[in-house]
Formats: sequence, structure tokens, C-alpha cells
Amino acid sequence: MKGSIEKEPFSVDDCAPTVPEAVPSVIKSVETPVSSTIIPSFPPLYSQPFAGTRPDLEVEFDSLCFLVEGCPGMLRFRLTPRNVSGAGFDEICLVLAKQDSAGQVHSRTISRLTRVREILIQLPEQSAGVHVFSLELDCRVGNTRYQFETETSVMSIRPNEAKQCAESIVMNITNNISNGNASDIRLSQNASRDLERLAESRDPLSELRKLVNGYSRAYQKLEVFEIGQSVTTPPENAARETAAIEFFGRQITLFVKSEVTFGRKSECDISLRPLAGVSQEIVDRYRRISRHHCRFEFSDRGVTVRDESTGGTFWNGQRINGTLTLPKSVQGTFSFGRCGVDAVTLAVKSFNNAFILSRTDGKPDKFVIFKGALDMGCVDTALAGISVSLTRGALEWCKDVRRGWFIPGALLCDGPARVKPELKGE
Repeated sequence: MKGSIEKEPFSVDDCAPTVPEAVPSVIKSVETPVSSTIIPSFPPLYSQPFAGTRPDLEVEFDSLCFLVEGCPGMLRFRLTPRNVSGAGFDEICLVLAKQDSAGQVHSRTISRLTRVREILIQLPEQSAGVHVFSLELDCRVGNTRYQFETETSVMSIRPNEAKQCAESIVMNITNNISNGNASDIRLSQNASRDLERLAESRDPLSELRKLVNGYSRAYQKLEVFEIGQSVTTPPENAARETAAIEFFGRQITLFVKSEVTFGRKSECDISLRPLAGVSQEIVDRYRRISRHHCRFEFSDRGVTVRDESTGGTFWNGQRINGTLTLPKSVQGTFSFGRCGVDAVTLAVKSFNNAFILSRTDGKPDKFVIFKGALDMGCVDTALAGISVSLTRGALEWCKDVRRGWFIPGALLCDGPARVKPELKGE
């Protein structure tokens, strides 16, 4: 599943176990960010076997749920932990995406799943037709994470199609009972009888909504696939917040810091020093760079550049007076110490979640400042298909069905790229 985070409302209500007499009690849930690229991972690196029976998760969908064109809707799921100790799952992150529409991705986190739990998912308005939704669940037990996914289809009707919708749901419930997918035959039969009475109603849409929002349930079992297992805590030798990837004579330095410093001193995140063996003229250029020349501050709005030098920092030929905020999706050139043909320059290309700087002095190095997650293919085509995200203070890579951590000196994705031991300096 790929896409950016949906800005429209999405909520999860945590309810009591579903019996007709139960009155749902709402528990506030906590929202968590989701990486812009979500890639299944099996088998992952550094995974730990689970002692005893493997944990499992049963997912059921309420067949009564439907959507109405032009109106906010609701989906109802039921989660049941299996083969887990009394503590259950410590945490579950749900990721819901509509498969036929890129970008509609939603996420919520549930803490402590120890019993049957009903989940209500509020959706923005949808067009009429049948919509397919996929649900990915990231479940944590201690330091081990188990990933599951499933999907279901939901009908979105026009306001005058309530009777036809009720007939379709009755047929679906009947099929679930006959093929053994109905979770509770008695409840499903009761819901079916309630739906059949809608034919006599003067306002079938209102009655259908009351039925769905009431105590009637018709849960069906969904086929759940386990897509991976990995350890959520990175190894002690994992690169923290910064990693230098070297391949084919090139180097890409990744930063996920909110602030990156530039200057001539080696303690700067990006140390701007001349290559060995260059002419005295080029060495003189670099002497115009201050020890701590400037800093880049990354935010959701873009990148703010703060000049702290005596010789000046220039953006596309214009000197920066104090600070300059660059929006997303911008290209240009930074010059340090002087603007002109003899300046030290870095070419800039910006994406929605990354700010990429390339050297222009003959060395094919790149510096990438990013937040959240990054598709490495947009940085260098040789790394197409690899995504990088910050996980618990360390950099984690994903490619196809593989996942691992950036470890200094280790191979990346079984390819020629290695993570350099030294993370700063040249």
C-alpha cells in the first residue's frame, strides 16, 4: 500500500464485546503517523522466533455496514487475539486504505488488545459503487512485531437505493451462513429478518441506518494473511538518525534530524572541505567557508536556511539575509562564501518529504535530509524499490519482502551497497 496520509477525519471507537444487550462504551484512541510507503516484510533481518504457539489475530467485518453517496460513512470490524498470553497484544496499529484510490491511507493505534474488541472506522464521503478496502494490522508483543493484512468490499449506495441495498445485504448474510463464514448464525439470522422488514417502511434509508447503528450485527470472518515478523527494537549497532550509504563509488548520507549543520569544521553534520589533491585555487575557495557556516531546519512547511557565516550563503545568486524558508518541490543552487563561478556550490532538489543536495565539485556525493519515510529511488535510480524510515531512533530499510536496519559496514539488501562505518566527514 502506498500513498500519503489522508487529511480527512478518521476515528476508531473501542467498544464492548458485541452482544445485543451491550451498550458500547467509547474509549479515545491515539493517532500515530504512517510511513508514506508501506511494504510487507518477510522474512525480516534480526527476527526472533516466538516461544510456543505463534500469536494470531482474528478479524471479522460486519456485513450490515454500507455507505451512502455524498455522506460520511462507517465500517465496523471486530478483532480477537488468538494464541497470546493473558497480556494479549501490547499494541496494534491499524492502517486502512482504499485500494482503488491512491493516497487514502488512515491509521490509528490501539493499546492492550486482551479480549474481543469492536472497532468503528469513520470514513469521509464516498462515491456510489462497490469499494474495496484493505486493512493492515501491525501487532506488537514485547519487542516482536507481527504483521497481518486482510481486505473487504463495501457497497456505497444512492439515497433512493436503500431497499436494493437491504436485499443485497440479506443475500450476503445468507451466503455467509451457508458457506460457514458467519461468525454467529443466530445474530446473522436476526439481522437478516430485520432487514426484510424494511420493504414495508416508508423511509427505508432511515430505518437501515437505525439498524446499522443499533445492536444488530452480522459479522463475517475475513481471511487474514500474516505478512511478516520483525523485532521493533533496533540492534545496538544500528546507525542512529544518520547513515552513509556507499555504492558504485558514490555516497548518499541520510539525515533524519530536524536540524543539519554546514561548515568547514569536522563536527558539522555536512563538512564542506576540498577533495584531496585539488589545486590551491580550489583550496582557497573552501577557506571562504566559515567553521560553522549555516544550518538547515526541516519542517512540514519545507526547509529553513539560517546563515551564520561571515562570507555569506547564497540561494540562486541572492544572498540570504538571516533566514530563508524554501517550500517543497523546489530546485536551485546554494553557494557558500561567495556567489559566482569560483564559489563552493551544492545543487538542490526538493520533494514532499526530502531535501536533496548534490556536490558540484566532481565528487558524486549526495546529502539527503528527510522526515518520516523516503523512497530511495527518487534520490538515485540505482536504489529504486528501497524505502527508508526512522523506527525507534534508527534507520530501517525495506525492499520487496525484505527488511533490515542500517548497520555500519553491512551490505544493503544483498546488493553492492554498504553502509559506511564513518557517518560524518570526508
